[in-house]
Amino acid sequence: MSPTEQSESTSPSAVDVVKAAMQQQQQRDEQQQQEQQQEEEEEEDQEDQKQVEEQQDEQLKQQQQQQQEQQEGDQEKQEEGQEDQEKVQEGQQDDQEIGEEQPRGYTDYSVFNTPTGQAPVSAAGGDRARFESSESSDFFDFLHHHSDDHIHVFDAPPEVHVVGGRSEDSWPTRYVEYDVELKYKTFKWKVEISKSAISSLWFYIKSRPHLRHAPSSVAFMPSDDHGVGSSGVPEPTPLTSESRWPQLRKLFLSTGEKSVSREMIALVQQLLDTVVKVPRLLRSPYVAALFQVSNSTFDDDMGRTSVREGWLKARFWLKGNRENVRINRASASWDNECFNCMCVVKRVNLRAKSLCWVSLKTSSIVIYDSIEDTHAHKAFLFDKKFNIERGLATTGSTTTMLVSNETYVLQMEAKTKQVLKKWANDIRRVADASNWSQSHRDGSFAIPRNPAHVTSFAQWYVDGCGAYEAMFHALQSAKKEIFIAGWWVCPTIHLLRPAEQYPESRLDLVLQKKAEEGVRVYVLMYKEIAMALTLNSMYSKQVLEKLHKNVHVLRDPDFLMKQLGLWSHHEKIVSVDQRVSFVGGLDLCFGRWDTHDHELFDEPGKPTNFVGKDYSNPRVKDFIEVDRPEEDMIDRNTVPRMPWHDCHCRLEGQPARDVARHFVQRWNYSVSTRKKSRKLHHLVPMKDYPVVNVDKRNPKKMTKRFQKAVRAVRAMRGLSNACANGSRGFNSDRRMARMLSSQHMSDDMPPAHDDKAGVILDLPDEDDCDEAFERHQQKVDARGYRVNTQILRSLSLWSGGVATERSIQDAYIRLIGSSKHFVYIENQFFVSGLEGDHGCSNRIANALVERIIRASDNNEKFRVMVVMPLLPAFPGKPDDKDASSLRGVMYWQYRSICRGEHSMYQRLYQDLEDDDPFKYIAFYGLRNHSNREGAQAQTEEVYIHSKVMIVDDRSCIIGSANINERSMCGDRDSEIAVLVEDHELEKGVALAGGAYNVGKFGHSFRMKLFEEHFGIEPGTPLYDKYRDPVEKDAWFSMQEQAMNNHQIYDSVFGCLPSDSVTTFAQIDSHIQSAQGLDTSGRGADEAVAAALESSAGAFSNNGESSRASSSMSALAMSPHDSARARRTKGSKSAFSGAMNVNMKESAHIAEKKHELSNVQGHIVYFPLEFLVDEQLEPKLFPAELFQ
Repeated sequence: MSPTEQSESTSPSAVDVVKAAMQQQQQRDEQQQQEQQQEEEEEEDQEDQKQVEEQQDEQLKQQQQQQQEQQEGDQEKQEEGQEDQEKVQEGQQDDQEIGEEQPRGYTDYSVFNTPTGQAPVSAAGGDRARFESSESSDFFDFLHHHSDDHIHVFDAPPEVHVVGGRSEDSWPTRYVEYDVELKYKTFKWKVEISKSAISSLWFYIKSRPHLRHAPSSVAFMPSDDHGVGSSGVPEPTPLTSESRWPQLRKLFLSTGEKSVSREMIALVQQLLDTVVKVPRLLRSPYVAALFQVSNSTFDDDMGRTSVREGWLKARFWLKGNRENVRINRASASWDNECFNCMCVVKRVNLRAKSLCWVSLKTSSIVIYDSIEDTHAHKAFLFDKKFNIERGLATTGSTTTMLVSNETYVLQMEAKTKQVLKKWANDIRRVADASNWSQSHRDGSFAIPRNPAHVTSFAQWYVDGCGAYEAMFHALQSAKKEIFIAGWWVCPTIHLLRPAEQYPESRLDLVLQKKAEEGVRVYVLMYKEIAMALTLNSMYSKQVLEKLHKNVHVLRDPDFLMKQLGLWSHHEKIVSVDQRVSFVGGLDLCFGRWDTHDHELFDEPGKPTNFVGKDYSNPRVKDFIEVDRPEEDMIDRNTVPRMPWHDCHCRLEGQPARDVARHFVQRWNYSVSTRKKSRKLHHLVPMKDYPVVNVDKRNPKKMTKRFQKAVRAVRAMRGLSNACANGSRGFNSDRRMARMLSSQHMSDDMPPAHDDKAGVILDLPDEDDCDEAFERHQQKVDARGYRVNTQILRSLSLWSGGVATERSIQDAYIRLIGSSKHFVYIENQFFVSGLEGDHGCSNRIANALVERIIRASDNNEKFRVMVVMPLLPAFPGKPDDKDASSLRGVMYWQYRSICRGEHSMYQRLYQDLEDDDPFKYIAFYGLRNHSNREGAQAQTEEVYIHSKVMIVDDRSCIIGSANINERSMCGDRDSEIAVLVEDHELEKGVALAGGAYNVGKFGHSFRMKLFEEHFGIEPGTPLYDKYRDPVEKDAWFSMQEQAMNNHQIYDSVFGCLPSDSVTTFAQIDSHIQSAQGLDTSGRGADEAVAAALESSAGAFSNNGESSRASSSMSALAMSPHDSARARRTKGSKSAFSGAMNVNMKESAHIAEKKHELSNVQGHIVYFPLEFLVDEQLEPKLFPAELFQ
């Protein structure tokens, strides 16, 4: 330490002096504060003492009042106790007279313990034994656990009416039942209540004085409105003369027919009337079980949802492959699919039967763990394989029955055979009346829906822009539940674009908001093979599950359980409240949203519509790292995106509910087959819409009636139509129709008032009327068209636990066979076989060929138009080593269309003799281009992902099913589609020169597709011509337009596919001569970057293209192995694994790009001779992977 530091540490400084002074001042301040606090505390203590004295005075007064009330209450209880003792003594005497021996089936009701733990003494012990309840145990055995719980079913006391009673002898017991009708709000139902149940109810009430002394005949309150005493027990409400409990001694002592006399029925009526006036009793599970209601009985939308409810012992298991399920003397006989491994068959052990609350609904049997539950533990849906058996021969017991469908077996056991018989009769009656337990057209699980009988609306959507917007609004309107099923679900996808302007439209944010509002969200995703697909469904599941506890996510299938994951769940479903559903080809994932323009790049100076991974081109690069959704995969400035063309459909009413039922069935099966999903519960489908005559509510008819009423009023008041003009009132019949359609018209005629010009009806302003009409029109447009609908699907044992259903294929074949003039098909694939073709089993191509041959034989006007992708959306070029998927799909498509003896064109050339197949059927593709300023023109195919068929502009199939084996066979991929048939025809429009009228839905849908594909607008001559594509002029004009567009693209870009390229060597030679690069496919990713950066994506070609030849002789396949062997090897490739590289040089494209202004629409000719001389079939992979 330095000397200076030492001196500073020993001698006091000025700083130390200041610190000491400050400390003294702080001490003084603290003393003053303490004194002030003491004074305040003394004042508060004085005030508290005054308050305590006042409270003591009040408590003394209250205690005096309570003592007086208790004395009065004790006197009343003593009087009632004396009466009860007399009843008990009389009952004991009757018991002694009857004897100690009890018949079989005797039930001890001592389980209903009193608050002190003592069992109540029965006033009719022996009589209760002789008159054993047929349902007493089912109703009341659970009450020692749940007797004091509250169940909020009724908001107001129901009306109870005892209709009558009956006494039946059924050895070894006798039972007496009373038929009771109940009415709650607008709902009415009947129950049978046994005499012993009445007895048990009475002793249940007697054992709980706080319930017995709380009736209120003045008003019913859903919550307790009674005071609470010092002991915590609610204070009793004074009884009125009208609400005293009846004396039931005579009822309990009566036997046989006397129990159903008028006097006894009146006693039962008085008891039940008193019970429903006690709010706590009415909210008890005891009374709810007696009235066969629960928390799941009533619904705001569906009303009373159940037919019968009650307590039964039940167990539930998967049916598997065995059709006949029998249980003989406790030994079970059944077989199940192997759910644990693929090599060892293991039997699935049954769980023990447990007491459950069972609800029989109009189309299902639902099992709840408790009467208070609203979520189903298990749900058994009626289907065409429904069966019910009971009796010793099949179940091994007289009190057990077996109910089975395609998927499950439900075993239920009642206390007595009388109860079982009633349940079995009701189940059989409901199942026989249900449409779901019957076979339907095309083998579908769903019945065709007629809009004249049930609500049935449909609206088509072309491309993702409109469809996503409609889904967004539907999700926003959800009140109860949302169902989403998809092959791929991306949580961060935006439903409205640009995303920057609509951040709230992101899917996960929409679902989170609804979940926070109490809406339950169920998402069912395909669980992919991670080595084959990069969907990363686990990431999507994790993101969605973190949103809220109301969001439930399930991935299916488990590949170890179900055939090693060769097949997938391919449905695309969004269902809101089982009221509105969407089906079609659009998944809620990256790369699907697009507009009708199908732009290749972002619009300059505007926010992007394609954020991050949403800007994609699967032909260039497949999706990777989808857990980083905001990162780009490709350079959006140089690489064009692949436009995505798709179709979707919105359903409202009963068809939407049918779609939801399919989702429920799949969800429940997935929950049942996966151990990890045991925490998830089963879903319950809503009951069908009531069948009514909807046509009676036709707005047009109502408008005419209203017009007549207005004219009558005017005539009575001396008015003419001219007096009702101006800014107020109706000035035309059209305005009247608008007013009526807006649904703002009251039931009564609007009031009238005097005016100088006469009497004018006080009606809305014209502007208000127009606005109301426009709002109504938007609602009508959203609902779509009133149409006939039927839900179709492909489902099997592995995907849904049902027998194989291929109703989509059957509907395709039926519609094609019954078509009159025109079939329009848009599909992602076209793989189908002819009769006798063992390599491909679906027969859609065969149906088309047979219909064309029939048209040729009968000299009919008949056309088939097929629009499909120019190339499958797989990365790579056909001769790449890793492009087996691309080659495989191309092989099977060309094999189905034009190559080989099993192809359509080959068969048509053989059977049509001198007729030309192109007169009847033609194949098309879609292509678009960009011509940005300061950048090279580029082109890309518009990828067709639609799964649509329109027949005669009257019938449409819209769904998720491709035309291939995976989608159509039923036992492979699971699919869903809707068949829409027009209910209303379009006036003034017909096919085949006016021979066949078209429907509103089908015709408007096809013309919207034609507007996009052919670049036409309503009102133009070409639009009017294409409204009837069957006519010869229109048919060949469409082919000529497609060929012109194809020739322009070939001239400018030399794009592929092309008929001029028949071998791999021709592709490689053009690329090699243009750049001198290796074409072996090695270093593909690096090469494409170099090629794109140098703008060397164009190579020379002869530029010539010719129309498809009418001769099929040149379509024989001849592999050119020698040409492929001559390809040079090197270190780089000009292909990025993608075949979107143009075959023209950049200078040539710049010189010729002015020709692109002559392209009209996106339609192009589909090259049928592309790589015709190459062997495309992969030899080392099973054909099922590419079909």
